[in-house]
Amino acid sequence: MNTQTIPANDPVFHVLTAPSYPLDSHAAAVFGAVEVDVITILGPFVARDSKGRIWPVISATIEKTSCIADLYVNLDRSGAREQRVSDDDVFVDEVMSRLRAAGYTGEDFGRAELGMQGDKCVVLEPNGDFTAFAQSKGFILNDD
Repeated sequence: MNTQTIPANDPVFHVLTAPSYPLDSHAAAVFGAVEVDVITILGPFVARDSKGRIWPVISATIEKTSCIADLYVNLDRSGAREQRVSDDDVFVDEVMSRLRAAGYTGEDFGRAELGMQGDKCVVLEPNGDFTAFAQSKGFILNDD
């Protein structure tokens, strides 16, 4: 298990949270740096986008405990938000190809809400197929 300290000023963690939902650790990071237990799903690799730009990926992680196993694709360079990498089909396909090589067999992911996207982090939202795969890696579904 890895632990990441999340800086509160990183825009990826300024998420919209409906009042009826409990505040998750990423949303809580708005109020100060917190430690989040993460599971590394993919190690370093390089992905390209539809314009041929190279995006070095440090890792793709999920929170150890959450109600959704969003995939955080952590980049080694900035500019992802401005370039809308989260909406780039070629980039997402390359991430999905890596996931499949790691054993995932379900449907493709879509991008998570724009408010979750960061300058050096692309957040992809899985469908239900990913939960079983994530649980095989140590993910704990928190359905409270």
